[in-house]
Amino acid sequence: AAEAEAALPLPLSPLLRQLCERSPAAGFQRDLPYGYELLGENLLDVSHLPFSHHGVGGLAREAGGSLELRPLPPSPPAPGAARFSAAVLQPARDDPVLKGMAAAFPSMVDSAAASVNISFFAPQHVRYERRPRPGAAANVELFLCPTAQGRSRVFLFNAFAAGARPAVPASRMARLLLSKAVGAVRRLLVGGPPPRSFGAPGTVADHMLSHLIFDGDGIFLHYQGQRMAERGLSFRDYFTPTSADALVLRFRTWLSSARRGSDPAVAAAAGSEAGETGEAGERGGYGRSLERAQLLDRYDSHTRHCAVCSAELDRVRAAAKLCKRLGEACIALAGGVLAA
Repeated sequence: AAEAEAALPLPLSPLLRQLCERSPAAGFQRDLPYGYELLGENLLDVSHLPFSHHGVGGLAREAGGSLELRPLPPSPPAPGAARFSAAVLQPARDDPVLKGMAAAFPSMVDSAAASVNISFFAPQHVRYERRPRPGAAANVELFLCPTAQGRSRVFLFNAFAAGARPAVPASRMARLLLSKAVGAVRRLLVGGPPPRSFGAPGTVADHMLSHLIFDGDGIFLHYQGQRMAERGLSFRDYFTPTSADALVLRFRTWLSSARRGSDPAVAAAAGSEAGETGEAGERGGYGRSLERAQLLDRYDSHTRHCAVCSAELDRVRAAAKLCKRLGEACIALAGGVLAA
């Protein structure tokens, strides 16, 4: 079964294929301190976005609220077919990403035509398909895999198709450009955090934004897994039977079924769900507490494996050495002047 599933093609959307053809390095990868089961659950819960990721990529806590999903008929288990999907019933009103987009650029979102579909392609792919207006598309495509019990790895791609660009009022565009210019000058002169909005795919700015997103979940998901392992809990102990959790329930149901199947790799990945496995030490590898710096680590989890960020780190280190030498030279020069 494992060999047959490995032979299936990856479920790549046409939009993602186009992105990879244009920008082969457009993806983002990071190792995470929590298991595949919690990663999948988190990615399929759209309602958490404005709360966990407030202030990142246009998301705002104020945009949170009730969110109704309508499950779509499951696709047949054919290569590349979605195992299950759901549509946001009122996307322009309820989807936090479209709400952030509309707040920044009202003409970018057509309330009557907008749509949001979320899909899980077993066993490794989550896809958000947003259509803010006719001809425009914004896909968030994620691939998830277990690396050990209680540990996982995620691959993230943001694929866009602009379509016909609606007119943006000149006053709004001027304010946006001025804000970006002021922010860039401030970071250049006094330092500060990186921009919290999207950069071009495959750039340092894009990777920094992705880090901010996963930082927002990392600590509490790790400790959630640890607490579940210590107390023998399962997702049934906190699951809420609301419409917003429809995909989470279907993912967990699929995961339980896969664990009982004949595929040892899937069974091992799913083994961290407490309450249906063995001793706590076998339920997810969460036993050792990690420090905050380890939970938010970016170097070992990403940078040293990433050509884009490694090159930028080398440039920053070289600039720091140059600044140090210039500082030493200035001090020596000042000392010589004073001595004279």
